[in-house]
Amino acid sequence: MGYQWNVCYDNLTKGGMMPCDGNVGLPYHCNSFQVTTAYHVTCANDTAMYTPVQATVCKNAKSGEIKVFPTEEILDKCLQLKSQDPNWNLGICFCCCACFAHGTLIAAKEAQVQVQEIALGSKILAGSIRQTHSL
Repeated sequence: MGYQWNVCYDNLTKGGMMPCDGNVGLPYHCNSFQVTTAYHVTCANDTAMYTPVQATVCKNAKSGEIKVFPTEEILDKCLQLKSQDPNWNLGICFCCCACFAHGTLIAAKEAQVQVQEIALGSKILAGSIRQTHSL
């Protein structure tokens, strides 16, 4: 079964953690909020999906709008926004791992490969099942 945003949201709120805005990319998935690999290291070494990960965002206290920037840019970008509107501040929220568990086998061109060993640009096999007619 794939990632289910509602499971992530429920886990975060039951744990007293503020979920990041679910309207950015894949709802409540960390990849939508962080553009570093640090969270993938956390997620890939965990054996369970939905591990909470803290994310730093720039949030407008008045409108509730959230802006996401690369980690190395967030402070400067958020300060720029704050200079235009004092309601902008750094904020903390939580998102969930939606990665395959460490050791998950993925069908690659020549053989199955553990997910953590797949390099950027590697060719993997993918497919989907779609019903084209009814019985």
